[in-house]
Formats: sequence, C-alpha cells, structure tokens
Amino acid sequence: MPTSTLISDFKKNNVSASWAKGHPMQWGTEDAKFEYPLPPSAYQIGAGLSLDEKLLAMVNDTHVKIISIDNNATVTTTRVPFAGDLEAVAIVTSPLGGYDFLVSASNYSTNTDAVLQTRLSTNGTLASGKWTQYRGQWSDIDDQPFSKTYRRFFATIRESGVTDVPVYVYSLDSPDSNVTLKGHTDWVVSEAFSPDGSYISTAAWDGTGKLWNAKTGALLHTWGPFTGTYGPNNTTYTYQNWLTNFSPDGKYVLLSIGAGSNTRVNIYPLAALNNSNAEAGQSIDEPILSLRGWSNWVRSAAWSPDSSTLALGESGLIVVHSFKENKFVQRWEAEDKTNEARGLTFFNEGKVLAYRVGAGLEAYGLETNLKYRWGPGDYDRYDGGGLNIWWLRTKGWIGGVEADLKVRFWKAPV
Repeated sequence: MPTSTLISDFKKNNVSASWAKGHPMQWGTEDAKFEYPLPPSAYQIGAGLSLDEKLLAMVNDTHVKIISIDNNATVTTTRVPFAGDLEAVAIVTSPLGGYDFLVSASNYSTNTDAVLQTRLSTNGTLASGKWTQYRGQWSDIDDQPFSKTYRRFFATIRESGVTDVPVYVYSLDSPDSNVTLKGHTDWVVSEAFSPDGSYISTAAWDGTGKLWNAKTGALLHTWGPFTGTYGPNNTTYTYQNWLTNFSPDGKYVLLSIGAGSNTRVNIYPLAALNNSNAEAGQSIDEPILSLRGWSNWVRSAAWSPDSSTLALGESGLIVVHSFKENKFVQRWEAEDKTNEARGLTFFNEGKVLAYRVGAGLEAYGLETNLKYRWGPGDYDRYDGGGLNIWWLRTKGWIGGVEADLKVRFWKAPV
C-alpha cells in the first residue's frame, strides 16, 4: 500500500518508531464504514460528528443524510436550501435539547457564501423544516470555527477585490450579541476563540494578525503587516498569513506567517496585552518564540492538552516543539514534499498525535513509540486526501472522511 519514503521518522530515546501490530492497514479492514447519500464529488462533500458521538451527518451537493452511529441506521434525509460547494458540516448540542445542525457552503458562480442552520431532535430527525441563513462561510484552514461552548461561531467572506473584509461572529442563542470584526483588507483565512471566550485572533492575507475583544468586537492589537522583498530591485510585498490559534491554557497566541523560506511561526504572550500581568520584559508585539527554517507555509498546528508541546505541519514535514526543553523533540520528514501534513490533532490526553499525509490517516504514540496508518491499498482508487480526523471515545474509534470519499473508523491507538 502507498506509504511515505522517509528522510526522518518519529523517535523515542533515539530509537525510530516501529509499526504497531497489523499496520499499515488498508481500506476494507475498518470497524465501520458509512456511505454518502449520492455518488459524491470531491468538491461538494462535508461530514460532521455530533459532540456526543451519537450522530454522523454526511452531505454532498445539497443532499443530507443523518446516521445513527450506534446502529448505522439512517434517521434523516433532507436537502440544504443552498446550491454551492460545501465547505464543512457540524452538529452541536443545543441547550434546548436536541442539536443544531450547520452547513457552510459557497457558490462561486454567484460569489455568495452562507452558513445554514436547522434544528434536529434528540434522535437526529428534523425538529422543523426551518433553515436560518448566516452570511459568510467557515475557513478552509480551521478545523474548529466554534467557541469552546459551541454556541458562537465565525464566518467570513471570500470575494475578490474586496478591501474591507469583515469577520462575522454569530451566536446560536442570542442574535443581539452578534458582532462584526472590521479591519482586515484581504481574505481572512483563520480565526480562533481563546479558551475562555474573551478574545478572538485572526490571520489574513493582508499580512496582519489581529486580536479582538470577543464580546464587543473591538480591535485590541495588530501584528504586522509582515512584508518581504524580492527581485533585483528589492520590491516589497506583503506576506500571506495562514493560521492562528490559542494554547489550551490561554497564555499564548500562535500566528503562522508567510510562505516558502520566509515562513515563520510566532508565539505571542497574551498576558502582555495587559502589562500588569506580563512577565518581566514581555511585550505583546514581540514573540516569545519565532520558529523558522520552513520550506513552505505552515497551515496545521496542534497544542498538547497541557500546552507543553506544539506540533506543526507543512509539505512532507511534521515537527513537535517542547516548550520545557525549548527545542524540537520530534521530526517526521518524507522525501515527497507534494503532500501537505494536515489535520494535526492530539488525542488520548496528548499521548497520540494523529494527522493526514496524502491519502492516508496516520498516528504516532509518543509514549509507545508505535506508528499507525490506515489508507488505500495498491489498487484502490481515490482523489486527493481525506477530511476530518475524529476520535470516538465511546467506541474507541479513529477515522474520518477518507480519500475515496467514504467515512471509515478503525480501532484507535491507546
């Protein structure tokens, strides 16, 4: 089966990782498989797992299928009232009982974006036929457009030629608390809520990262614009910024800046926004850490749950940085640099790092020094890479939308 030829592998005590028993595994060995309602297009699919791991939503084109994970039974089929390319799907628990079901979509021919929301009952059936439409769409870069409570979410527009690009912050419970973040002048590709919900960070192609008051929408700080030069005349250009997020302990803001050899990942001290809380010598303008030495953009980053380590991915490369040791402690590097490492996620209390490279889903056990792979065999057909990485605690499964556009789950590493 297709696996990466490696320049460097994960290690523990200077011993390279070895395959876990039975790995690498191929499609067809999964514990569960779920099919889309229609033969899917790679550009018109989405899937979402409910927070309680009971329901799976699969959407392609405008067709929706809600499935019970427990018995693989279809409980709802319906249509999304918006024609366009689907970006993402979410099922979030509602304080009113049941679920809120949301779909992000874009119609590039009409240059319109929308996030659509309807209500599901506790068993996944439609609670009503009413759909609420919000302007904007979710970012392709961010895996999580929601606040920690899952009751607020982001949406932004991606219209060519727009010089004032808003970020909409919507509430599912209280529309009066919706705010609009204004100040970016090019596409906003990444947004994040701080863990306590007080702050929002954004990263955009206008060369800046910004920090906002999540309640009022007030701009609190701007990093950049970050610029570089090229050519014999040292022509100035603005870097495209790709990613932002907060550490789980809420102490730091991450900003991924630029592309190619100019890429850097800066870590800023959030406490320095209020000088009375900052450590001596810290400034909100100055990163406590600036990680360089990349060959391409960094568009995937995952913090361990205790914020002690940070995993970063670019094309054919994954590194893990330890804040305690102040150095990179892991390096996974493939010879083939065409496949970007995506979806980096820590599971099992930070003991397992999962990610996607090419058509496969892979994971590494940081304590066991074992590696895992689930992907196509030599004769399987697929188009592109997979989507999502889900860890189902209730089932002990890991999986997502695979590159052949089917949802598969396998027994998860421990």
